[in-house]
Amino acid sequence: MEREGKKVVVGVDHSQESLQAVQWALDNIVEPQYGDSFVLLHSQPPPHLFMQNEAPIHGPKIASDLVQKLRNYQEKATEAILEQAKKLCAEHQVEPTTVVVHGDPRDKICESVNELNADVLVMGSHSAHRSIKRAFLGSVTDYCAQNAHCAILIVKPS
Repeated sequence: MEREGKKVVVGVDHSQESLQAVQWALDNIVEPQYGDSFVLLHSQPPPHLFMQNEAPIHGPKIASDLVQKLRNYQEKATEAILEQAKKLCAEHQVEPTTVVVHGDPRDKICESVNELNADVLVMGSHSAHRSIKRAFLGSVTDYCAQNAHCAILIVKPS
């Protein structure tokens, strides 16, 4: 009996842990010979989340310039991280689809895996030095583990 290809989605951010998750998925889950598809998913948070306190101090013109600079930086950083992930895919003869969404990563990743009909979401787990931030804000990985409507696999840092 032939199996249907599965859709593997990997959440990619600007961390080494997410690239490790890409590598792990390529080494252990994706089987292109069976028709599996591989999606690199990146979520860009809105630039205004990084500068909420800037606008009242510096005024709207400077805030607008800062937002545009942040957008430009985000676009370049996104291209760079996706290129790194695509190189890993090329080493495994896997042709990924890339999807970039804009908004709160927690919500956008969960929405995207539903829209993509993902069979599994693979995410990296950030190292312990980020545990204080996680305690106050919650981690994207933890949120997705609770709210994504597909299987989720969390790759621990090596």
